[in-house]
Amino acid sequence: MITPPQLFRWASVAFVASMHISTQASRAETQSFGERLDSIHPESAHVETTQILEKAAAIAQGPILERADSVADMEPNSGKRVTDSRAKWKSLLERKPDAAEPFALASGDMGASRILFEELPLLAATYRINGSPEVKDYMIRQLEEIATWSPFQRPGWTLPHRKDELPPEGDGVWLATGTMLQTLALVFDILPEDTLPDDLVESIRTRMREEVELTYDHWVREIPWYVQKEASHSNQWIVPASGMLIGAISLGEEDLQDAYELGLKSLTLSLANTGSDGSMNEGYIYALSWSMRSLILANHFMNETGNQQFAKNRFFTNLPGWIALFFQPGGNLVNAFDGFRTQTGEVNAVRPDVTFVAGITGDASLQWVINNILEGPSPDFSGLLVLAESSQPVQPSLWGVFEKSSLLIWRSSWNTNASGLWARGGDVDDFHDHHDRGHVNFIVDGVPILIESGTPGYSHPQKKQNYDSAMGHNVLLWGEEIYPAKQPAGIQVTRLSEEGGIAAIDLQSVYNQLESYTRHLEWSTRNLIVKDTLTASESDAQPASIRWHLSSDSPLEIEEENGQFVVRVPSSTKNLNHGKKLELPAVQISIRSNIGITVQEQKHPDHTLKFRSQNNLHTVLEIRADAPVTDWTLETEFDVQ
Repeated sequence: MITPPQLFRWASVAFVASMHISTQASRAETQSFGERLDSIHPESAHVETTQILEKAAAIAQGPILERADSVADMEPNSGKRVTDSRAKWKSLLERKPDAAEPFALASGDMGASRILFEELPLLAATYRINGSPEVKDYMIRQLEEIATWSPFQRPGWTLPHRKDELPPEGDGVWLATGTMLQTLALVFDILPEDTLPDDLVESIRTRMREEVELTYDHWVREIPWYVQKEASHSNQWIVPASGMLIGAISLGEEDLQDAYELGLKSLTLSLANTGSDGSMNEGYIYALSWSMRSLILANHFMNETGNQQFAKNRFFTNLPGWIALFFQPGGNLVNAFDGFRTQTGEVNAVRPDVTFVAGITGDASLQWVINNILEGPSPDFSGLLVLAESSQPVQPSLWGVFEKSSLLIWRSSWNTNASGLWARGGDVDDFHDHHDRGHVNFIVDGVPILIESGTPGYSHPQKKQNYDSAMGHNVLLWGEEIYPAKQPAGIQVTRLSEEGGIAAIDLQSVYNQLESYTRHLEWSTRNLIVKDTLTASESDAQPASIRWHLSSDSPLEIEEENGQFVVRVPSSTKNLNHGKKLELPAVQISIRSNIGITVQEQKHPDHTLKFRSQNNLHTVLEIRADAPVTDWTLETEFDVQ
């Protein structure tokens, strides 16, 4: 049989001999994962490594993951270990009863692929490190089960959203297709030669080949919606395209060159949607959980064959810096875009995702984040890669202005009690985003002062109105419109330093009834001044207000003198999850306006401070113009005591 290292060397010759080769990939990115793991010796491994190996041993003591053939298989008493997607079945049972079970099975395939993506590479890595016969036996039994799954992604995943019947050819390859191809390629890349029986290797290679060919066929015939729409920015495009490319490389068979080239072309289109600064348009949570993993793995397997076409793309070079600044002081996260678990203190929710990027790339700045912000590497395959890395961790940059997620992110230091600020612009290709152009978050001494409403569950009845809309953000409300246009909003930075910064956001295209609108920001570690300057013609004059969401839920003390206002937010204590408390400092807010205004207090829900407390109420300061606006200059200063 052809062993994995030979496959990769062969693929390098067969597929990429004529392509331009650069020298930008790191050593970690060009070695096989198996070679990188060879630096770990179980007899001298430290505690974290031992714990990860013990986790693999525990998996091997349990039942393998089987495929559910019906909803009945998902019952607890079925005697099978399967993914339980009965909630998907129930969600469709009344509206589309005939579609409920196919949708549940298709959803279960996606869930199973994610479980195996976590488990199989870990098991392969464990066997390479310690040669456990129990782990090997479990892997063989699990792979034998996988060899019977055809296709990896069963049809029906689009059924809740279809107005027509599912066509005979189904709805196409999807997330399970790409994820399973990635998983199996990882297993072959990690395992020592001749670990698996020849007949099993042949069975798995046959299934991989069939799935690569199926993906190619569905792409050419434009069966999935994302191919029809050319949605190259979507994770639903990126994951199967990555699987097609990686699968073709792993198999190394000459007649798969068309699939290889189509996968390469498809991911090249996806990379065109990324920022050279490392940013992505779908925000942190969606990028980290699906798209980023697929792009990074594709880059790794390309590098391993000697093709560094992706490696020379600056997106991969700068990606770790974008990820690092997701983490704000005091255990807070940049919760722009949809992100269900991005609350204060929930940084470890993304620990596996950050560990994955750090492990695959060997990046030193993300290793620093893992060691100093998170609870160490996650207990999985990528955690072993991080622990095998010999380079010294490097503290990330303190700030960045990012093109594709259109974010300005700043922190005064990497201390827990540092100050931090992030502000949103807008890009025309943003998705999973909110009506939040111009929003500003502010943190002082690790404590959030200004917040946004965050993201509740997708089934939450008020998600759109109270969380996604302008009502849930520190932005302008013009007229009765709470859903301002999701248009580009450029961020221009004048100064950034450890002491603070100066920046401006051009918001005219977001509020296209206005002749001009600029939000100017100037801040230090304890003070923020926001100056909103906007103009409209007499015919376009509208009522207007600006809202400020405070972390506090305390009543405000509002004083007026000669049309100007001083608002005092008293110090208070807020209960968080896990028995933790947030000590909120007193804040003085000074408001200066060139027109008559009314200042009042409201309450508004958020899912920003407490995970799963989706209707947590906080105080909102509303500043409302007394008459329809044609020319408004409003300066709001936040001074943290």
